[in-house]
Amino acid sequence: MIPFLNLFRELAPLLARRRRIEERRHRDDIINQSEEGRSRIREISPGELAKFRELPLIVEVREEEAT
Repeated sequence: MIPFLNLFRELAPLLARRRRIEERRHRDDIINQSEEGRSRIREISPGELAKFRELPLIVEVREEEAT
């Protein structure tokens, strides 16, 4: 039993560090996907919208303002 506990004491910090690294990578992937999506959004004014013959699909993506 004692050798198992010693092994656990050695491995636990390594496993915890590995999990933090994986969580950081996941968070970075989400941020990169978000930035990629924003780069493909075309912003237009209401005047530019009025010039379209067919109205495009418009999606409101602004963040709610803090009050």
